[in-house]
This record gives sequence, structure tokens and C-alpha cells, in this order.
Amino acid sequence: MKVIKLLLLTLLVVGTLNSCTYEDGPKLSLRSKKSRLMGKWLVESPEEYSSNSLFFEFKGDNKMTIGRNAGFNGVLVPVSWDYEWEWLDDKKQVRLFNDDDDMVLTIRRLTNSEFWFIDDDLDDLFKCRKEGK
Repeated sequence: MKVIKLLLLTLLVVGTLNSCTYEDGPKLSLRSKKSRLMGKWLVESPEEYSSNSLFFEFKGDNKMTIGRNAGFNGVLVPVSWDYEWEWLDDKKQVRLFNDDDDMVLTIRRLTNSEFWFIDDDLDDLFKCRKEGK
């Protein structure tokens, strides 16, 4: 009887694990892709984007914000744009869109603290870390 309970428990645990399909991993995660994506991501590379504090903030209601510091007359001013987001291609891509813009990010790595993606328009690999991590 104990063996059957242990087998059922093992099957339940294995069934709840999320297998990741991103090129740079992770291979296995206990958190859902959506829960890992939620939060504010600070761009660390490429340098031309990290130097102006570019960030992506994903919210659970499929809303998100892209922001950065912009220079006006020698003064840095924070600017931001609101978007909606949705999963594409079995959650391997994220589409960001609003009335003026539409872009697709191909996810290469998504952990609780790292978010790597390729912007399909720019063809650059962006490496981000979660704020506070």
C-alpha cells in the first residue's frame, strides 16, 4: 500500500513540473512560465540599451510597460510606453503590441532572475535580470 501511495505521489509531482523548451534553459522549473515572466526586467546587454536604463515590466493582466531614460537638453527624463502582451508559439515567443507598435520577442532563457530574448526586428540578444535579484 505504501508503494502505491509513493508511486501516486511521484506521478503527481512529476506531472506538475514545467518542462522548459527555451534554447538556453532551464531544462526544468517548478514555476510556470507566466509566473517567471511577471515582474520588472532590467536590460543588462547589449550596452547601448542598458546604458539608458531600458526595462520591460510584465503584469499579470497581460499589460506591460517598456521604459527608459531619455536625454532632453542634458537632463535624463524617464519615459515609458504601455503595451499588451500575449504568448505565441507554445510560449516560446511573446508578442508586445499597442495601437502604434507590434513586436515579437523570441525567448532564449527564462528563469526567476534571468530573461534573455531576441527582438525579431533588431536581431539582438537582450539579457535582462529581474529587479531586486
